[in-house]
Amino acid sequence: MKVISITQTGVLGAKRRSLKPEFKMGSVSIRFLTIIIFSVLAIFYLVQSQLSSNKRQEIKKYQDVKEELTSESETLQLQSNQLKSISSIENTAQAMKMSEATNILYANNLPQNQLSQK
Repeated sequence: MKVISITQTGVLGAKRRSLKPEFKMGSVSIRFLTIIIFSVLAIFYLVQSQLSSNKRQEIKKYQDVKEELTSESETLQLQSNQLKSISSIENTAQAMKMSEATNILYANNLPQNQLSQK
């Protein structure tokens, strides 16, 4: 390809390209490019597997925290139910105007004639 250019003398002339437009690859450059491509793929694989491993560890940690909080919630719910039942029994007893027993008689300690009377 010839290019018409202005030279320092001001005369038009032909300028040639200094580089050849052809690109040739030999066996050494093909090997070098193959090694580079495989290296880049290996690095990409290692980075992805490391990120995946980190995410799995993070998920495991959050699942452990979730299980711990769930068991704590169940324990607190049981305690709440126990406290509610005791207070509801006391409130019901007070509403029915019940009083505490002063003398407790058990059926197995009473003579037979008192069992039939009660």
